[in-house]
Amino acid sequence: MDRIKNRQSNIELLRIITMFMIVAHHFALHVTVPSSEAFGFERIWMDLLLMGGKIGVDVFVLIMGYFSVRSEDYPSSKAIRIWLQLLTYSLGALLISKIFFQWFINPKQILRFVFPIVREEGQWWFASTYFVLLLLSPFINRLLNALPKRAYKIMLILLGIIWVIIPTFTAQQFQRSGLLWFMTVYALGGYIRLHAQKSRVSGPVYILLSVAVTILNLGFAAMCEALGRNSEFWAQKAGYLYGEEKLPIVLISVFLFLGFLKTDIGKNKVINIIASASFGVYLAHNNDLAKKVIWDAVSLRMTDVKGAMLIPISIGVIASVYLISTAVELFRIYVIEKRYESGIIKLGKRINKALDEEAKNE
Repeated sequence: MDRIKNRQSNIELLRIITMFMIVAHHFALHVTVPSSEAFGFERIWMDLLLMGGKIGVDVFVLIMGYFSVRSEDYPSSKAIRIWLQLLTYSLGALLISKIFFQWFINPKQILRFVFPIVREEGQWWFASTYFVLLLLSPFINRLLNALPKRAYKIMLILLGIIWVIIPTFTAQQFQRSGLLWFMTVYALGGYIRLHAQKSRVSGPVYILLSVAVTILNLGFAAMCEALGRNSEFWAQKAGYLYGEEKLPIVLISVFLFLGFLKTDIGKNKVINIIASASFGVYLAHNNDLAKKVIWDAVSLRMTDVKGAMLIPISIGVIASVYLISTAVELFRIYVIEKRYESGIIKLGKRINKALDEEAKNE
């Protein structure tokens, strides 16, 4: 158990890095950089930033599967905490919109803010899917822990063929959904925890492998961008391998996760505190209001940015958004959530007790 706790310190750093990559992805997705619209250095840099978001999604779910797979308790307290966290950011954004950005408010937007999870066109697809996966995790865990290693491996191979190999090489989703994909990645993280602890490959080697696959994937995108100057077919393929289910992204995510899992950085309170705000960083910078206000404002200042200057300027913007979002989330945790934390724990225990009693009566 202590070994797992020690590894968790490494994973907290990975959580920070991958959330930074997700912010970078949103920068590339939402910010208009005129110099990057044609093939060149700027376009390749934006492609690299764009790739990071999908890696971040897979890594976060891998982390969840790895650290949750042995848990038998129903995550009532955590589910309530996340629900209130989502509601805080959503209603907070609605209030700010009402006060400062009246032009942004319409009936559809209000519904998206008031019901941040249950509406299919809600603000946070990742948060919604993550929340449902959390609710299902105790039942998934019982299945995964009951599976013999060989059967578990066969299941992952089958899921890999259906939802990684087929989409990568045929462009067909083949009955895939966001939740089914998250369950697959969760199961992979659980397998690493339960059956793949004895790998002799070192952490740095795994990290180098992730970098190598990243370079190859970026090279493919750059080739498509170059050929796309004269061919619409190739122009449309530049981001083809950037999906979270595509083989290169899955390999990068797994290698990165294993690399940090097997690299001991010791314990660091600062890292742990910053990492505790990771999910809130996603909610703070990627709600409907933030997407419109922050990234539109940044786009207005990127019109004359060209060449190598795009790297430090974009990193500076991404870091600023990350740090401000982190500060907002830490304020929410220590000033707002702290006031009702004990109530969440008590309510969670009551729900778990009721569920346990119901299970005994069957």
